[in-house]
Amino acid sequence: MRTPLLLLLSAGLFTASVCHAWSAADDERDRQRSMASMRVNTAQFELNQARMMQNMQKSWAQNSAASRQDMSGGYQRSYSSSMPAYNAVGQLSNTLGSIRDRMNKPVSAMRIQEKAETDADVLKRFTEAANGGNHVSAVWVGKMYYSGYGAARDDAKAAQWFKRAAEMGNPDGAYHYGYMRMYGHGVAADPADAVGWYQRAAEGGSARGELSYASALIAGNGIARNETLAVPMMKSLVARNMQLSSDPDIREAQALMAGLLGDFYRSGTGVSKDINEAVRWYSLAAERGDRFAARDLAKMYYQGDGVGKDLKQFLAWTAKAAELGHPEAQANLGLMLVQGKDLPKDVSTGIKLVQTAANQGDGFAWSLVGGFHQDGLLPKSPAQAAQAYQQAVTKGYPEARFFLTPALLRTALIEPEASAVAKDQQDAQAGHALAMLRLADRYADGIGVAEDLAQALLWYGKAADRGNAVAQGMYGLLLITGQAGVKDVKKGITQNERAAAAGDAGAMFNMGELYANGFFGADNAKAHATEWFQKAWKAGHAGAEQVLASLTAN
Repeated sequence: MRTPLLLLLSAGLFTASVCHAWSAADDERDRQRSMASMRVNTAQFELNQARMMQNMQKSWAQNSAASRQDMSGGYQRSYSSSMPAYNAVGQLSNTLGSIRDRMNKPVSAMRIQEKAETDADVLKRFTEAANGGNHVSAVWVGKMYYSGYGAARDDAKAAQWFKRAAEMGNPDGAYHYGYMRMYGHGVAADPADAVGWYQRAAEGGSARGELSYASALIAGNGIARNETLAVPMMKSLVARNMQLSSDPDIREAQALMAGLLGDFYRSGTGVSKDINEAVRWYSLAAERGDRFAARDLAKMYYQGDGVGKDLKQFLAWTAKAAELGHPEAQANLGLMLVQGKDLPKDVSTGIKLVQTAANQGDGFAWSLVGGFHQDGLLPKSPAQAAQAYQQAVTKGYPEARFFLTPALLRTALIEPEASAVAKDQQDAQAGHALAMLRLADRYADGIGVAEDLAQALLWYGKAADRGNAVAQGMYGLLLITGQAGVKDVKKGITQNERAAAAGDAGAMFNMGELYANGFFGADNAKAHATEWFQKAWKAGHAGAEQVLASLTAN
C-alpha cells in the first residue's frame, strides 16, 4: 500500500532548478515590493513633517518668552492709552494649542488635516512636478501606475513615465523602462532595446540596472552571451555594495548578484568551479534576503553536493529560506515538523507551513496537503485529497499523479463509478498511460470491475511499456510472484530495476526483498538488501524502516 505522506518526503525535496526563471508571480511580488517601498517613503515624509512641526513649536515657544519679556516693558504701555492692547500672548497660545492637538493625532490624520491630500492629489502633485522637469517625480508617477499605489494599475502609463524619467537622465527610470520592454508590460516586448536601457541605467549607477545588464549578458537575452564579461562585472558590483543597504532596491540587487555568483561558482559558469566560493556567495545572498540562495545552501548540505552532509546546516538554511518565504523550503520544513524527523514534532506548525507554501502555488506542498487529508492530519476526505493532488499536478509537481488513482477510486469525486470505469477503459484503449494504470488498479483490487489479476497484469504491462514507474513496479512484482498466472522472474526483476531507478519507493522495497530472498545469489545479499531498503525508507516507504531494524538486529 502506498503511503503518500511518507513517499513525498524525499521525492519532493528541492524540486526546483538552481536557476530561477522570472515568472508572473515574481512580477506581482515586484509590484507589491514597489508599493511597500513607496508607503515607507511616504511615511518617512510625514514623519519629517511632524518633526518640522515640533521644531516650529519649540521656536514659537522661545519667541513667546521673548515677546512676554518685551511686553512687560514700555512698548505695550506707550500705546495703552490710545488703542486696545493686542493680546499677542493669547493669540500665540491658541496657535500652539492647535499645533499640539495635531501633534497628538496619528501622522496620517495630521497629513490629512494639514494637506487635505487624497491619493488623487498626491498623483496630481507628482505629475505636475514631473511635467515641470522633475525626473524623480516622473519615476514616482511611473511607480504609482505600475504598483497601483494611489492610482489604478496601468502598465502603459507606467512605461510612458519611466521612459520620460529616463530621457531626463534618471537611471532608475531607465532601469524600470528597460524592465517593461524586456517583459512586454505596457509596451511591446523587445529584449534588445531593453538591454540598451539596462546598460544606460547601469552607467548611471542604478544597482538594479547593473544587475539586469549583467544578467542579460549571462543569459544572452537581447545581447550576445558573454559570461567572461558578465562575471567580473558582477563581482565588482557586489564588492562595491557589500554593506547592507537600507534601500530595498539596492539590498535586493545585492542579494540577486551574490546569488548569481554562487550559481556561477557552483556550476563553473564563466569562472573555475569552486564550491567554497559558491557557499560564500550564497551565504552573502541569503543574509540579504535571497530565498533561493538559502534554499540552495540547504540543498547542498542535505545532499552532500560538494560539501559534507550536515544536518545542522541543512536545518538552519531550510529555516532561513522558509522565513524568507521560499515555498519549497516552507513545505520541506513543515513536513519535517509534522513527522518529527530531525526536529521536535510540531504537527500544527508544520501543517500551517505546508498550507502557506501551497497557497503560494507550490506543487509539492499541494501534494502534502493531499497526503494530510488522506491520512487524517487534516479532516479525512478522499475528495479533498484528490483535489489537492490535482492542484499539485497543475502547479508543476507531476509525481502527485501517482496518488490520484487511489484517492479518486475511493470516492465518486468526478463522476459516477460506472462512467469512470468506462472512461478509464476508453482512455486506456486510446493509449493513455495513467488510464492504463488506473484500469490495472481497478482489476487488481476489484474496484468498479470484477477482480481479475490477468487483466491487471495486462494493463500494468501496457502502462509499464509507456514508462510509468508505478506500473513497472507492479508489473514486475506480479511477474516475479506469478500471482497473475504468468511467472517470469528475470523480466520482473528488470521491470523493478527500471521502476526503482525512476524513484518508485515500492520498487526499491521490492528490490530489497529480492536480494534478501536470494534472487540474485548469496554474495553480499544482506548488504545489497540493506542498501535497497535504506533507499526505500528515504523515499518514504512505510514498511522499510521496520525491515531495516530487523536486519540490523540480526
